Amino acid sequence: IFLETMIIDPGHGGSDVGTSLEGMQEKDIALMYALKLREELSKKIPTLKVYLTREDDSFVSLADRAKQANLKQAHLFLSLHVNHAQSAKISGIETFILSPSATDDEARKLALMENETWLKSSDISETQDDLVRKILVDMEQTKYIQKSALAAALVQQEFGVLEKNYGVKNRGVKQGFFYVLSQVAMPSVLVEMGFFSNDGDRS
Repeated sequence: IFLETMIIDPGHGGSDVGTSLEGMQEKDIALMYALKLREELSKKIPTLKVYLTREDDSFVSLADRAKQANLKQAHLFLSLHVNHAQSAKISGIETFILSPSATDDEARKLALMENETWLKSSDISETQDDLVRKILVDMEQTKYIQKSALAAALVQQEFGVLEKNYGVKNRGVKQGFFYVLSQVAMPSVLVEMGFFSNDGDRS
């Protein structure tokens, strides 16, 4: 993947806290890791231009996040999030690419949760929503799917080191309809950096 400009998107922000547990909030963890990742990338690849969709605890709509990436004509969009599950036993890191249909029921529910701010501001019914998904994916993202899949595989490959050294479970690459990914005209992935609901991931 040719990479000259990259957008890191810390999920949520402001009044949209994301998931939370024991005083920790997804929006804060996502921003912390986004800032750290930008710092590390700047050291290792000085020629790479790295931009964040937010640099503080402010609310940025999903549409505006995508708009920022498109205006910068970035070559990769990386959205960072933290997961939550009903079972405390579920753990690990997983990377998602855009698809009109989800890998499984867990992926479908996760996408609905991450799309919540967009869904609240739209009047789309379920039937129309399905149609809009397919149109959006077909029109803008089809040409980027292969590169997105490659980027996701490379991300998960890096996380394999965490699995080997620290026992962090690698949950692999999955698919789902994430609104923010559907709006960017570039390869894009969404990373769920572990589960708040799991003691091991949280520590």
